[in-house]
Amino acid sequence: MRVQVSLETMDKALIKLFEKEMFNKENGADGFRNFVLDYYKKHSKDTFEYPKDRYELLTKGNPKAQWTMEDIVVYYLSNSDQKGKVTFI
Repeated sequence: MRVQVSLETMDKALIKLFEKEMFNKENGADGFRNFVLDYYKKHSKDTFEYPKDRYELLTKGNPKAQWTMEDIVVYYLSNSDQKGKVTFI
């Protein structure tokens, strides 16, 4: 399944699950990142088409940029061994 990333595309239940894990203090610093990567290893058919200009805006440290859950997921995937799941358009 190819998913165009936008605020409306990521399933709301999935966002809630990720948010819950993000704020789980028992997971440690890398706990949320590992949770996301493990989730997408189990859902190997999920891929993302993501705007390259948005990714560059976020990763260049623009102080006005606001990260969404989708941005965080794409960032984690694109900086892991699962980077093939992200296509920059």
